[in-house]
Amino acid sequence: MPEQPEDKELLILVEAFEKTLNSPDSAYFNEEQLEDIIEFYMSRNNLKRADIAVTRAEEAFPFSTTFLIKKASLRLMEGRFILAKQQIEKAESLEPLNPDVMLLKAELASQNDQYEDAEQWFEKALQYAEDVNDIYFGMAVIYLNSMRFEKAANAFEKILETEPENIHALYELALCYHESGRYNDAIRVFNKYIDMEPYSSFAWYNLGSSYASKGSPQKAIEAFDYATIIDDGFSSAWYNKGNAQYETGQYELAIESYKKVIILEGDDATTYCNLGNCYHALNLFGLAMGYFKKALKLNPKSSDGIFGLALIAHERQNYDEAEVLLQKAIKQDPHNSEYHGAYGDLLYEKGLPLEAVKEYRAAIELDPDDVDAWTYMSNCYKEEGMLEEACETIMDAIKTIPDEYSFYFMLAANYIEVDQTRAKGMEWLQRAIKKSKDKEGLYKINPDLRDDEQIAAFIKGLK
Repeated sequence: MPEQPEDKELLILVEAFEKTLNSPDSAYFNEEQLEDIIEFYMSRNNLKRADIAVTRAEEAFPFSTTFLIKKASLRLMEGRFILAKQQIEKAESLEPLNPDVMLLKAELASQNDQYEDAEQWFEKALQYAEDVNDIYFGMAVIYLNSMRFEKAANAFEKILETEPENIHALYELALCYHESGRYNDAIRVFNKYIDMEPYSSFAWYNLGSSYASKGSPQKAIEAFDYATIIDDGFSSAWYNKGNAQYETGQYELAIESYKKVIILEGDDATTYCNLGNCYHALNLFGLAMGYFKKALKLNPKSSDGIFGLALIAHERQNYDEAEVLLQKAIKQDPHNSEYHGAYGDLLYEKGLPLEAVKEYRAAIELDPDDVDAWTYMSNCYKEEGMLEEACETIMDAIKTIPDEYSFYFMLAANYIEVDQTRAKGMEWLQRAIKKSKDKEGLYKINPDLRDDEQIAAFIKGLK
């Protein structure tokens, strides 16, 4: 969550402890102070210092279960599970009903993918805890560490039932919703958090991320705007704002955002590629090429940089150069569906429709929801007179993306063309219009059919 202001007394305490590390003089710290010092180091992932503090604490308080628990927790953070188990067993022998020990046993079980055992220890800890919210918070952290975001969300929800103003739980809950793909819930909770902490740049940034993931780029831009107003040096917010601006066609504004990222972060191949894409979209090919080349100078294997140059070569009808570059981009990143689709487009323009089919098929295997790849692959077959294959392709497309109604109209047009009785074509046309409510859909696929009186009468007669 966003960093909270440091506790001045805690910082003074830690500073005093630090001085003892390089001095022969000893200083006395009570049990509570040592616990705070250990927590300070662990919260900042400074495991070496935390280990020193735990050792000092054990020497001063050899019979304290608290420091056995801290040591076990530290070993878990280090991934030293056998040692962690030993420490947990020591603590358990002293205080078998200590809920913190049960939480550690749950965490150890979770680390070993023994989730049912972990759940049992959670339930047991809740029975013996004085403050169940401490246990729910511990549960949530363990679930977060094992990437079980829905479970973590449930734990944070339990906390908020009795502590609705617990700002830490609120923020973490929103993040869990985001990671679980529950973007509407994430947006609702981030907004609630922002009502309480309106100047949290992190909260505005994460709200923007949730809007972007939901597919609301303009809302995302507004949230990223607040993040950058609050913190002008928040480079991730500038970068993601640029992405959302690009997505909404605000290319000039996206350029400003990406250039701000360069100012803050320095040269970066990915950001240069994004700038290249913006200038490409504005048809400023010279500037676009300049940025793609800058990206390749920083990272000669940048597939996005190579691909950007390939697209410009293609648009300038330098087909041979474009083909070499596309092949190179695909070699660098063979799992990028966009590269295969673009190579299919190039091969089609070169008069090689069946070669193009191979690339469209590769694109579809990587991204089955690629409407263009399905459409172009069918068109390639049709151009080669392979109407059966063209129709089969569209049938497969409909099975994969049943709500893409253009496929229904394509199939209707194909069957009208192939079948002299037109029965099958009219059947698919009726289905297409019924699903889409669009009586112009067929004409968008084949404008020549607009003058066909039989089709016009058929469409008019549909209710």
